[in-house]
Amino acid sequence: MTSIPQDRIDAILARHDELQRQMSGGDLAPEKFVQLSKEYAEVGRVAEAARELARLREEFAALGDMLADPELKEMAQAEAEALRDAIPAAERDLALRLLPRDS
Repeated sequence: MTSIPQDRIDAILARHDELQRQMSGGDLAPEKFVQLSKEYAEVGRVAEAARELARLREEFAALGDMLADPELKEMAQAEAEALRDAIPAAERDLALRLLPRDS
């Protein structure tokens, strides 16, 4: 199982947000805007996978309280099992998107 650190996910999302912020400024030269747009599109596909992985991890962490509640424990265990399957798949997807693209 590939485990991508949360700080790496945070860095990807921060870069995506920074590119969006830079592009929204109206004072860019056309060639700089094109350059940023290309990078934004490339980082966007990685950021999408990073957001999904972060969401799944947050859901899994939130299940802790539900597991402690006897009335919700069975449902929480089923959800935790589904997340245990989904998280490695999301990590693999992000890892693949982080690989350099062929020219």
